[in-house]
Amino acid sequence: MTSAELAQVLGLSPLTIKKRDPKTLPPAVCVPGARGRRWRQSDVQAWLESLPRSVSGAARPGRRRRESV
Repeated sequence: MTSAELAQVLGLSPLTIKKRDPKTLPPAVCVPGARGRRWRQSDVQAWLESLPRSVSGAARPGRRRRESV
């Protein structure tokens, strides 16, 4: 999957995916002849399942909650 497809799955913008530290994303694969990073759907699914379960109302991965003042 492309960075745009990964962004849609994660609820982030494609630009965020491109700028983000690769260590904070699922493992990417190198596809000969392809430009940019690519991800296997199975790797993305496994990565999502490995994340800690969020508490109800918690922000999605990559999103920060705004502090109420």
